[in-house]
Amino acid sequence: MQPCSRRATLAAALLAALPPGLMPRPAPAQPAGRPSPLDGPVTLICPFAAGGGTDLFLRALAAAAAPRLGQPVLVENRPGAAGSQGAIAVARAFPDGRLIAALPISALRQQAIRAESGQTVLFDAARDFTHLLQLAGYTFGLAVRADDDRFPDWAGFLAEARRQPGALRYAHWGTNGSSHVAMEMIAARAGVSLAPVEENGDAEGVAALLDGRVDAVAGTGGLGVEVDRGVLRWLNLWSDTRSMRWPDVPTLLDLGYGMVVTSPFGLVAPLGLPADTAAALHDAFAAALRDPQVQGVLELCVMTTAYLDPLSYAAFLGEEAARQRALVRRLGLRAG
Repeated sequence: MQPCSRRATLAAALLAALPPGLMPRPAPAQPAGRPSPLDGPVTLICPFAAGGGTDLFLRALAAAAAPRLGQPVLVENRPGAAGSQGAIAVARAFPDGRLIAALPISALRQQAIRAESGQTVLFDAARDFTHLLQLAGYTFGLAVRADDDRFPDWAGFLAEARRQPGALRYAHWGTNGSSHVAMEMIAARAGVSLAPVEENGDAEGVAALLDGRVDAVAGTGGLGVEVDRGVLRWLNLWSDTRSMRWPDVPTLLDLGYGMVVTSPFGLVAPLGLPADTAAALHDAFAAALRDPQVQGVLELCVMTTAYLDPLSYAAFLGEEAARQRALVRRLGLRAG
């Protein structure tokens, strides 16, 4: 099966797994007389490929926000550059509220890498945007095919990696993305060498795994739909506590690695956005985040609400940019 078909299959599986009444539905029209500073559709850039947990969450969020804005909210996928494509587009856009983007931590890391290598930094996450709100954080983990008896557990995976140094391949979101960097840190702490393979999101990672092009996939909790279907099997999760959904799966903390990986993300708009437009976008998406349909998708994709208001989100991004630059220096990360 081709990757596009795999993406469609994973997206369909994610949608089918939603509890009754939580299927994303077209947004109703805004009630007459409600003022809105927006005069046309809003495009929300998802910086990852279609078919994964981020894509499904943002589409549910867009559907819930649209009636509150009185305008359609269209999700556009622009994967690549470690999740930076949306932020780059928004940093260059006219500030009318018609273009916004999800900003993942991996995009900050990408700019830190550019700065450390002497390249032009394409945006400063704390200064070059109108910050709308922080939304949610991921649950990450490492999964293998359920029928792959080479890896009965994480210890078995490590034993095989030591037997064949550098031979085991794992799919990740993108070079220098959160799943790639964290997996390399885990491998270093475990004393093994692995072969990373870049894919555009969970769906393509699943495609690569099921087609035999990789041995494992490092991705988000969205992979859990395939775990629940008996197609994949978790080796570990990177959350701070064990999952109620998969209580037998060890965390990195359980395994002694002292790591938790959540990589929170939020929404940004162009710098200079009028205050009333910024407020309308914030209020609509903050309310949408609390919508039962959206919360259902978060639960399905094993993501957690991590709301921050605009000022707190801007402050967090400034602090996180400094942390990412220190990480880049410590690990010697370079552009892929």
